[in-house]
Amino acid sequence: MTCPDDHRRALLARAAACAASVALVGCATLPPPAAPDRVHAGRFSVVVALDGQRDSASGRFTLSISGPRAVLDLATPLGSTLARIERGPEGVRLRMNGARGPEERRGTDGAALTEALLGWPLPVDGMADWVTGRPTPGSTAETDGLDPPRAFTQNGWRIEIGERFASGQPRQLMITRPAQPARDFAAASPAITLRLLIDDPSTGS
Repeated sequence: MTCPDDHRRALLARAAACAASVALVGCATLPPPAAPDRVHAGRFSVVVALDGQRDSASGRFTLSISGPRAVLDLATPLGSTLARIERGPEGVRLRMNGARGPEERRGTDGAALTEALLGWPLPVDGMADWVTGRPTPGSTAETDGLDPPRAFTQNGWRIEIGERFASGQPRQLMITRPAQPARDFAAASPAITLRLLIDDPSTGS
């Protein structure tokens, strides 16, 4: 049986490995997704914290959306794809260029799937809507009462819009979730602070 401390060390080790992978130049580049309805791109940084230990990673992201499908690419600062998360009606698929070569995993919970491979959860089930500055329709959310909102909470995540473009679309997002304690058969999950700096859609920068 794996003790909680061993699990925490392993989880943060995966996060650290992911951070190291982001710094590598030689990661393979996955083929581009099919022509999307809309694309949001920019820079990301993530801080993972559990029991006083912290790890971080940064790079670029591209979120491509076509109807009910969303493809999130995470890349090194130089543009080589680190991981691709695809979400659609049939579930979630994650492909990653790991230290031992390509890895792939499928599931129904995007946050759990990314945590299993990357070492930190990503809220891929909500990002297609959150990146526009609004909660996902059909799911309960608490907002600050403003229109458009400056902050809201949904599915355990808090989304804060720090700045908007003249068009009203968000330029800066901070997406956070507190650490989740171990319960039943689920291990503890780290606190997450994910920051997105979105490119201006009119200039691409």
